[in-house]
Amino acid sequence: MCFGKSFSAMVVDFFAARIAASFAKRIRREIFCKVESFSMEEMNQFSTASLITRSTNDVTQIQKFVAIGMQVLIKAPIISAMAIEKILVTSKWQWSVLVAGAVLALITVIVAIMVYTIPKYENIQKITDSLNRVTRENLTGLEVIRAYNAEKYQESKFNKVNTELMKNQLKVQSRMAVLHPSMVFVLNGIALGVYWIGAVLISSAGVADQMTLFSDMVVFSSYAVQVIMAFTLLTMVFVMMPRASISAKRINEVLNTSPKMVDGSLKDGMQGQEGTVEVKNVSFAYPGSDKYVIKDINFTANKERP
Repeated sequence: MCFGKSFSAMVVDFFAARIAASFAKRIRREIFCKVESFSMEEMNQFSTASLITRSTNDVTQIQKFVAIGMQVLIKAPIISAMAIEKILVTSKWQWSVLVAGAVLALITVIVAIMVYTIPKYENIQKITDSLNRVTRENLTGLEVIRAYNAEKYQESKFNKVNTELMKNQLKVQSRMAVLHPSMVFVLNGIALGVYWIGAVLISSAGVADQMTLFSDMVVFSSYAVQVIMAFTLLTMVFVMMPRASISAKRINEVLNTSPKMVDGSLKDGMQGQEGTVEVKNVSFAYPGSDKYVIKDINFTANKERP
């Protein structure tokens, strides 16, 4: 039995990791191909550092969420639903109300934390963009920085962004840290409440019903623990969900962007005009400008004759 459970768990983990990695690969390919079609206007809209973050860090967040979610989001609701069904059939209404109150308390805590952390995670991803930008500037301009002895200036820029990222992460993690103690508190509270209600019911019951109530109490305690453990498994998903949702939103912003400059559909040139480039009525204006830099340009460049 134990070997079968262990083998099944390894198989599930393997396929979950494989599906998540394949999904992340596909997202990265879609982002890369989309960015290839961008003009400078779209590139400036997102910035190079932000596009790097979206194709790496954001995709990784979604990959981890899919890998964990496929293992937990299916198993935990099934365990919880089966345990709740047994509770409603075999237990007293007092115990059922106790479990319902505990589940409602956990859901309230989880929703409150998610409402707080989602905007914070959005800030964290934006700060990560800035961190990538500063790092990229330092690496690409390293020779100029050394030539002008500007190492201290670059270090101060990096430390400012790095410190801001640390502070935001500490704020989020301090709120997320409430989840585990809440689970432990509710789990112990249910155990205490079950036995307290059971003691009251047993003491007020007849001698013939006391043994039945005692056995129901033990069985209910086991089912109640299953319900809370299912929510404990879901906690791992709830911890990762806010950041994954922000990452998905940022990736969709890239994928849903329509390039201003669209490539033509013709692939073959006209017969007898190989190497000829013809420009007809071409105009260009910078984004937000009312005046064209060039307008209605027409010319033909022929292939150089030997």
